[in-house]
Amino acid sequence: MDVPLTEKLALNIREVTALTGVCRTELYDAIAAGALRARKRGASTLVLQADLRAWLDGLPAIAPSAAGKAAGAGEAEPAAEMGAGSAPAPARRRRRLVLIAAGERT
Repeated sequence: MDVPLTEKLALNIREVTALTGVCRTELYDAIAAGALRARKRGASTLVLQADLRAWLDGLPAIAPSAAGKAAGAGEAEPAAEMGAGSAPAPARRRRRLVLIAAGERT
């Protein structure tokens, strides 16, 4: 019998990732830090729906800025207009591995 993810009492890490979009490394980091409660059943790591919801509810909320409200939802505020002391977080970039054949130059 297939049970929808939202109806399961406990989820494995793959299911938590599919349900939340949070990567497995971040989930294991949260478990190791004690922020996300998990259980072990043999080799499987299980997270109860209630513990997952409590962890997600405990994440910091993003408060809309006054300028963001005036500009419209979803629009980014230019760095020059940001208030003093509120530096934007650095963007995370993924690095790509590029293989170059022998004798080939870039």
